[in-house]
Amino acid sequence: MTELEKKELCEKFDVNTLINYLEDNNNLVVKFLFSENEHDFPLEIFDILLREVQLLKKVCDNMEEWKDLIKVYTKNIISVKEDLKLFFFIQNGEIISIPVSDEVREKLENKVSLWIDESLI
Repeated sequence: MTELEKKELCEKFDVNTLINYLEDNNNLVVKFLFSENEHDFPLEIFDILLREVQLLKKVCDNMEEWKDLIKVYTKNIISVKEDLKLFFFIQNGEIISIPVSDEVREKLENKVSLWIDESLI
């Protein structure tokens, strides 16, 4: 992709579409992270998601506001893929992680997001 193509793509880029896409995908990834039987799922899917993130990074290279969103999404994919049992999210502008425990699963069930309100943790 040339610099001109990247610039044109960025100018036409729908911010809300990317937010919704990353949010929805992050929610799906974290459901696997929170589930007890994530090993029943083909982990190759997470390799595909990681490749997709690399493409997103290239497109969004000059969009500073996306860098943390993409980092959180990537970290959660890796956490599932490598069985790290860590959940990553953004709170007050910082990327934070917490170990996945039964308590965390209960608190955050159906509330998973890229951004977590500190009152939930």
